[in-house]
Amino acid sequence: IKKLQRQYNLLKSVQEKKDFATKHEINIQPSPFSYLKFNPFQQIPQDAYHAISGKITRLIEITIDLLSE
Repeated sequence: IKKLQRQYNLLKSVQEKKDFATKHEINIQPSPFSYLKFNPFQQIPQDAYHAISGKITRLIEITIDLLSE
């Protein structure tokens, strides 16, 4: 990757840089995710199952309680 970065930095024109990036399938601009700062107390990584499974469990429990009354 560092070799590609050095080659990219040696290019002069914008078009050469775009062509180089396209050829090597790299992004010229940083990803929006590179600006995020991770704070484990505020941002907890969760997959889709864990994000909604607690809510579904609670919904089922409430539904069963309502139907059993």
